[in-house]
Amino acid sequence: MNIKGYYDNVTTYPWGKIFYDILWQELEHFSLTDKHILDFGSGFGKTSNHYAEHNDVVAYEPNTDELAMRFSDNEYTQLSGNLNAFQNSLSRLYASFDMIFIHNVLEYADNREAIITSLSKYQGSGGLVSVVKHNQAGRVMAMAVLQDDPAQALSELNGGIGSSVNHGDIHTYENEELIAWMTTAGYELVNITAIRNFYALSQNSARKYDTDWYDNMMQLELAVSHREEYIKMAFFNHLIFRKL
Repeated sequence: MNIKGYYDNVTTYPWGKIFYDILWQELEHFSLTDKHILDFGSGFGKTSNHYAEHNDVVAYEPNTDELAMRFSDNEYTQLSGNLNAFQNSLSRLYASFDMIFIHNVLEYADNREAIITSLSKYQGSGGLVSVVKHNQAGRVMAMAVLQDDPAQALSELNGGIGSSVNHGDIHTYENEELIAWMTTAGYELVNITAIRNFYALSQNSARKYDTDWYDNMMQLELAVSHREEYIKMAFFNHLIFRKL
């Protein structure tokens, strides 16, 4: 696992920063102020730290290497350990969360539906869940264009497993599967949006440090994020659910 490279991508490069700027912009519709928030699979804690400025945030991340480099400008509760340790700690902290983040986590888990069922116990009626997930069509596009690897693109198009230098095998799953798991756990779908349609496809990295490029790309990404045809081709899909 290339922890340093992953950290640099999140903190230094504009193609890492823009992901979070788009995500946080999409979440602005849900008035995340003075809320109890759980960030499940918090990584370096960039999202936890961001929302901890105006919310009470609990973060969970089992990877101790990432925790050693986590963002902590704003105070939040950081949990680690295995899932059993996490659940034991969580039960002592809160009975309910207003929002749960599950961002790029379930692709790396074997027990996805069980995780959702377990987390649903910590939300009452009206509680929201934000899930960011890899989208197969977007991954195929990225493999063929950004990575210039049509063989891998063909493999993933036909159901093959992708991989991440930082987190290992990527087991993509369909939106319909996630919606079914969430429905079983007592949630309804509120919204689906796209993240990363265009900004990563160009290999002209120097251009991406230009402020005008960044601002215009943000506007473009947000302009298409709610359009069905772009949701289908985005690298990531962002789904919001509400507990019934």
